[in-house]
Amino acid sequence: MDKVQVSRAVSRALRHGLLTRLRDSNDRRRTVLNLTDKGKDAVNQCKPLAENFDNALRDGLGSDKTDQLNDSLDGLDKLAENLLK
Repeated sequence: MDKVQVSRAVSRALRHGLLTRLRDSNDRRRTVLNLTDKGKDAVNQCKPLAENFDNALRDGLGSDKTDQLNDSLDGLDKLAENLLK
């Protein structure tokens, strides 16, 4: 995710009561985000869905190809980060 996507996702999560935002009293440029109880519940609801998706992917592609896919995606992510710097 780029900075704009992160900012939008954080704004949506704040609007829906999933996060709280606090300014760091020692460094006004720093913002601390915390999950609310509602946010923690949402994470707990999503975990089984993510696990089911991962299992279906591994079943469909096989463990080796899934690992290759994950490695490739990690490499693309790092490359994109470096290009955006």
